[in-house]
This record gives sequence, structure tokens and C-alpha cells, in this order.
Amino acid sequence: MAKGERGHAGFFRRQTHQGPACSWLGVKMRSKTLPYRPDIDGLRAIAVLSVVFYHYQVPGFPGGFIGVDIFFVISGYLITRLVYQQARAGTFSFRDFYLRRIRRLFPALALTLLLTLLGAALVLPPEQLARLGRIAGAAVLSLSNLMFWREAGYFDGAAQTKPLLHTWSLGVEEQFYLVWPALILLCSRHLNRRSMAGLMAGLVVLGVLITGGLGGAHAAATFYLTPFRLPEFALGALMVFLDPSRPRKAVIVTPLFLLGLALMSVPVFVYTDKMVFPGFAAIWPCLGAGLLIFTGPNTRLNTLLANRAMVGIGLISYSLYLIHWPLFVLAHQSLGPLSGLMRVALIGLSVLLAALSYRFVETPFRQKWQTPRFYKLLGRPGGYVGMAVLVLCLSASAALGGGWKGRYNAALKTLLDTKEDYRTTNRLGSCYQLKTAHWQDIPRACYDPSLLPDNDRPDILLVGSSYSADLYPGLSKVLVNADLLQLSKAGCLFRNVHLDKNIPACNAYNRFVFDQVLPNHHYDLVIISTGGTPGKAWEKTRAVFDALGQDYVVMGDRPKFTEDPKILVSRHGRRAGPRAVLEAVLSRAARFPDDQAWRAALPPDKFFSLTEALCPTPQTCQWIVQGHLVYRDKNHFNTDGAVLIAKAFSTWLSQNRPGLVKTP
Repeated sequence: MAKGERGHAGFFRRQTHQGPACSWLGVKMRSKTLPYRPDIDGLRAIAVLSVVFYHYQVPGFPGGFIGVDIFFVISGYLITRLVYQQARAGTFSFRDFYLRRIRRLFPALALTLLLTLLGAALVLPPEQLARLGRIAGAAVLSLSNLMFWREAGYFDGAAQTKPLLHTWSLGVEEQFYLVWPALILLCSRHLNRRSMAGLMAGLVVLGVLITGGLGGAHAAATFYLTPFRLPEFALGALMVFLDPSRPRKAVIVTPLFLLGLALMSVPVFVYTDKMVFPGFAAIWPCLGAGLLIFTGPNTRLNTLLANRAMVGIGLISYSLYLIHWPLFVLAHQSLGPLSGLMRVALIGLSVLLAALSYRFVETPFRQKWQTPRFYKLLGRPGGYVGMAVLVLCLSASAALGGGWKGRYNAALKTLLDTKEDYRTTNRLGSCYQLKTAHWQDIPRACYDPSLLPDNDRPDILLVGSSYSADLYPGLSKVLVNADLLQLSKAGCLFRNVHLDKNIPACNAYNRFVFDQVLPNHHYDLVIISTGGTPGKAWEKTRAVFDALGQDYVVMGDRPKFTEDPKILVSRHGRRAGPRAVLEAVLSRAARFPDDQAWRAALPPDKFFSLTEALCPTPQTCQWIVQGHLVYRDKNHFNTDGAVLIAKAFSTWLSQNRPGLVKTP
């Protein structure tokens, strides 16, 4: 999972409910009103503020993403309490249940999606706007979590480029709504309250064991997919069935409340986004939230959650969650890195907009019989369908229209053109593998020169990380009189050592290359492109090449940008003027590697500087070639960039290995 991909929305504002007259069994009865618990709104306030502070990178909240899990526990409790009571009273109606969910959740979501798309049109480049259109459409259909799961991986973009990243949790919660009421209804027919508690406890334990057991090997699935979040909902549901056994004595309730507060709060300050999550780590904040729900009404400490300020924030928590992240992303894309003062201002603006949304969007649609005619018309089923169609049409226009390229002049359109699919040009899935793939998945034709036609062309093997894969399309076009083979592994430092234990796939890849490929095949040249600096690990690597008599050349690290160059062009292009000015903007955002360590470790004919190939002089860097950017993201070259590098390398090769590759 990318770092900032932890946040949630989709929560109820009030917990009172009057049962519908029409039952799912056809019996006309009314349920008793569920009592309102202000402490749960206070719990929402803690959850949403934790997430907001985490997303806005407020110091001291590295684990604020656990606010998501707190919300899941709350939803599990409230939905189960509602459905179970109505099921026992014979008043539950699927139709009314889902209409209430739509009334409470969809209007604010639709408005957020609409405004985010329009705001993004001012700052996002076409590629990202088209992607945003796809995500917005998926969010309308409660499927955005599935899209983020499918896209998760090594080349997944930074969270700061995804204004609707937080909608993944809406998808999880709304998918939960599809299955949970039916499960509670079915089980409540055959099980008493104690048995239901046992069932929920079993779901919690089983779910935690499965999610924790899968660990980092399936991190994206356990994070984004609803089945792996069910233990958190089930923990909230468990509190419903334990409610009759809630202790009343302060000597018992108070310690339990404080324990719950500690279990929920401490992770906010000590967890980090580098840990495997949810996994086993999620159980502690969830258990803490469950204890607070369980003990809340029976302790004087309840005022910590049920005071006016906490309840007020809890009431606007849904809108606050919806608004805060798109506002942050669009401000970041428009202005660049945000100062601390700007972040504070944006948090304040988010709270203000959330209060307005709660007052003028959430409340009128929820209280449909007490609102003006405008809201009544929109609040009918046809009105919700119309809202959905409007957002879907706008989303489809952005997605299928190439990100509304008409916003730019011809020169900027060319610069921002991203028709190239790196998966094809870099040979992803065959000679270029992600970390999750096994080395046995690599076809022999990628590295075995004996399978090539018998000719006088030199055999050249390209090895390394994704920093080798992105060079392949250029080298294959320029070195046309050589047979270019490729063994690339994303995210793996190419060294003859055992790397960090947390990346076993990289260790397996290195062992495969050093133990099986290099000893059994001879190449006229091995090109190594993997980034990093030599260090002690390089000495062991070079020893293998020297012992085998295998010629090689190391391509140095490349300049990297602080932001995607397309974002920079989109932000500055309209006002940057001449190309030289725009290239100066790109140069200021570039971070250049120091080649000195490699130059000290290697003779001149073993080292090729990518930095010098891009920047013939410190003042002139070729970020744009024939009207096209040479980078596809912050770190990787596109084909234009790869060809630029390959031409410089071909010249260098003719000087340092004359006759190896014939000039076409």
C-alpha cells in the first residue's frame, strides 16, 4: 500500500430511528426508538480528527489512519443494533434500510465528487484527470476500493495525486451494508442473543487470524477488500449482544473505559504507515473502540466523548472526511508542497465546509419531511438516480475524453501526452517482473543467448531494477546490431548479497542471476542499472564478474523529481512561457545523484553517468525532447527518455568498446 492510503468515510450522523410501518415480513409494526448516544458522536470525532491530522501530516499523529478502523467498529455496532432490534420486532424492511443509507450518504458524496472533478480540471494533467474520472465513477457505484486494490503495486502513484483515494472505505462500508443485514436477519431467527455474541466473537477471531496470517504478502487485498475488514465490523456488532451484560459499577466500568481509551489512542501516536496493516495490529485500536462503546453510557468519564465540542465534530465527521482529502490534494497540486500554516488553514476550511455541508446537504436530505420543496424533489428515488447519472456522465467524460485535453494549447498537449503503456514497452510480465513474481516465471528467452539465432551480433544482458526496465525500449531501438536480453526485477537492488529479510523476492532474484544465469551463460556485455551507491555490497558483486571474466558496465543513478513532471508542467506550463523557462522549473524540482562514489569504485570504462547523459552541462538538462517530456513519473524514463539515454550510451560504447556494436 502506498503511504497515505489510509482514511475512511461513510458514517451516520444520528442514531435515533423510528421503525418503518412496512415490515420485510409484511407485518405492520413500529419499533421502539433507539436511544441516541452522544458519546458515539464523540468517538467519531476522535476517529475523523485522527485521520485528518494523519493526512495533513500534523506532527505526532503517524498512526492516525486507525481512525478508519474505529469507524468500521462504530458502523458494525450501529447497523447491527438497528437491524437486530427491527428483526426481533418484525419491522425490518430492506427497501427502507437502503433508502435511509442513500439519503444519509449519497447527497454529500455526489456533491463532493462533482466539485472534485471540476476543481481537478483546473490543476490535474490529463492522465491523472482521466484516472480521477474512472475513480469517481467507481465511487458512485461503491466500487472504488476494488479499483484501488487492482491498481496497487510498485508503480502505484503517490497518495497526494489521488483526490478520491479516501473513497475506498466508502466502498468497503457500502459493500458491508449489502451482506450484513441479511446475515443478521437470518441468524436472529435461529440464535438467541448469547449465541449471536458467540458467532460475532468467532468472526472476529477467525478474521483476525486470517488477515494477520496473510500479512504483507497480500497487503493490498487485506487493506482494500471488504472480507478482510469484516472482523472490525463484527467487533462492533459483538458489543450489541454483550450490551445486557454491561457492568454498572464504576469500579469496573471506569478501568474498562480507560483501558479502551488507551488501546484506541496509543496507536494514533505510535503506529506508522510502514507497518503491515490491518493485520494483527488493527485489533488493539478496534478493541479499544469496542470497549468505549460497551462502557460509555455507564461511566462519568463519558463526558470526555459526549461534550458539546466532541459531539459537534462527530456530527460533521462524514462531510469532514469527504471534503478534507480532495481539498488537500488539489491545493498541493496547485501550489506545490504546503507549509505548516497552509495546512492549518486548510484544516480550518475543511471544518467550515463540512459544517455547511452538514447543514445544507446532509440534514435536509435526511429530514425529508421537514425540508423545502427543492430537497423533497431531489430526495425522491428519481432525484438520487439523477444525481448519480450526472456524476457518472461527468466522470465518463473525463475518463473517456482523455482527461479534457482541450484545456491546454497544442504545445502543452504534446508535453502531457501519455499514450505510451510502460507495461508493454518495458516488457512487464515477461522479462520484467514485479516483486510478487517468482524468478521461475521469467521465460528463458529473456536471458539465454543459446536460444537466439546463430549470428555475429553481440549478446548484451540488461539487469537490475525497474531502472533497467525503463531503459530497455531505448536500448533496443538504438543498439539494433546487438541481441539485447533483459532480466529486470522491480524494486530490487542488484547486488551479490542477501538483502533485507522483508524482501525475499529480491533475494531470490539475485540468487537466480548470480548462481544460475551468470555462471552458465556468457555475454559480450552486462549492463547493470539499479540505482543506489556501491558500498561494501558492490565489492562482492564485482568479485563475481571478475571471477567469471564477464565484462560489465554500471549505469549510475538518475536524477529524480520531487513531483511528477506532468504535474509541474500542468501547474506552471500556462504561465512558464518559453521552453527554457519550463525546463528551469523542472530543474529546480530535480534532485541530482552524486556519481563520485561510483567513479571511485570503478574504472572509467565501467561506469556510465545517466546524469551527464541528461545534462551535458550543469545548466542545461534535456527534460524535453522534440516537444515531449523524457520522464513518465518522478523516477522513470519514458521511451523518449530511454532513446535519449541510449543514444548517449551508444556514443560512449563506441569510445570505450570500439567494435562491440556496429553502428547502423
